Amino acid sequence: MIEVRRVSKSFKGVKALNDVSFTIDRGEFVLLLGPNGSGKTTLLRCMVGLLSFQGEILIDGMDVRGESRRVRRIVGYLPQNLSLYNDMTCYQVLDFFSNLRGVDIVLEDVLEPLGLMDKADTKIGELSGGMRQKLGLTIALLGDPEILLLDEPFNNMDAEGRAEAIKLLLNLRERGKTIIVSTHTISGLLPISDRIIIMEGGKVISHSTSRELLKILNLSYKVHILANGSINVSEGIVTRHPTGWITVSTNNLLKTLDEIIGSVDGRIIVEEPDVDELIMRIKREI
Repeated sequence: MIEVRRVSKSFKGVKALNDVSFTIDRGEFVLLLGPNGSGKTTLLRCMVGLLSFQGEILIDGMDVRGESRRVRRIVGYLPQNLSLYNDMTCYQVLDFFSNLRGVDIVLEDVLEPLGLMDKADTKIGELSGGMRQKLGLTIALLGDPEILLLDEPFNNMDAEGRAEAIKLLLNLRERGKTIIVSTHTISGLLPISDRIIIMEGGKVISHSTSRELLKILNLSYKVHILANGSINVSEGIVTRHPTGWITVSTNNLLKTLDEIIGSVDGRIIVEEPDVDELIMRIKREI
């Protein structure tokens, strides 16, 4: 479905991408992992034809450089920084982008999956960062594209919003969509990804299945909850602090969030493994 062949890109003599190659099969869920500045955003922008580059990128057999418009018809792209007019409402923005893509929409169908229906008449400038990110993901899904390229889709989302977005991605995966999620955090996606491509300094330093990577890494997340009452989780270690905070240490972030959200009325903060430390551990093993 996606072929990236020896792709390089430089900005003012500095290489942002250095001979990057990989292939992605139809229906795969791929995590593109790396610290900020590793080249992930540049790579995604090349893949949708927004940047010139050296090498070759084929999307469903189409050459991105010569057929970028055709490519973008089957790709839903969420940029890392989405710019929208603050005076437009959510509905107006969706109507604008659906017209650009030449698709008809039913407002409830596109807004309801991420809980945005009550924000239809809200102006963009009045949305929180997490709500703007949800709207960006909704825009990327317009027209039911076969391929999704999502750059830091969970930026500014709270724990509940992240859980909603991941459930939506899992549903899309079950429908056979090809999905690439670019992130500088693990985001709880490693166990549910088919493959992980790790980038550093503009290069691919590791390309493996999630099963192979999980053998190397023992991931542990900490979910901090400020709430009254008890916390019931099926796995993990629960620690209560004198400040009123409760910490759940878990290896299964998605399951833990699913059990907590909805049963707890309070603040939830997710503490993830440090990606730089994980990359160091991976490099020692490869």
